[in-house]
Amino acid sequence: MKKYVAEFIGTFFLVLVLVLVTNNGMGALAPLAIGGAMAAMAYTARLISGAHFNPAVSLALLLQGKLSRFDFPYYVVAQLLAAVMAALLAAFLLSSMGPSPEPRSHDALPALLAEFFGAFALIYVVLNVTAAQSVEDQSHYPLATGISLMTVTYALGGISGGVFNPAVAVGMAVSHLLGWEDLWMYLLGTLLAAAAATSVFQALKRIAVE
Repeated sequence: MKKYVAEFIGTFFLVLVLVLVTNNGMGALAPLAIGGAMAAMAYTARLISGAHFNPAVSLALLLQGKLSRFDFPYYVVAQLLAAVMAALLAAFLLSSMGPSPEPRSHDALPALLAEFFGAFALIYVVLNVTAAQSVEDQSHYPLATGISLMTVTYALGGISGGVFNPAVAVGMAVSHLLGWEDLWMYLLGTLLAAAAATSVFQALKRIAVE
């Protein structure tokens, strides 16, 4: 149970920070805050749940055999529930600043590609860091994931909104940062990225062994 609680808490604060900084005028500093939230929450949960906070990351680790089939659905439920609750809280807090913004629209193909490549980079980093044999060798996981998320958000956020996470996509739809009709782009892009990153990682690992 503690693994699912850790995933809930980490995802909750990641989504809460993302929605708030996207709406409060932080501008160019927003990706820095989002990456910092990811790194900070990863430090708290790394040794408990692995600090996924992302169904696409959980899927990649399931495909790698590093997350059990039993745990996978509970991780995803915890992440999605946390995203919805964080988005609702953020919307309530932001209501004091005026009416909710209109959902932002993004061109489908560029947004889909941006989400795919951003999620691919993030998941590929996770797979490589978690491939280390000892807990000590994985100690830089929070910093690596936080920097990766910050970097792809700076690079691709203007194209797709910088989601790279199905749970975050749901949270952003709940808080009206994107339209429900566009949700498919974010789900498809990130889940395809999980499969692709896992395949590339496994192929390179086989080549290294040979």
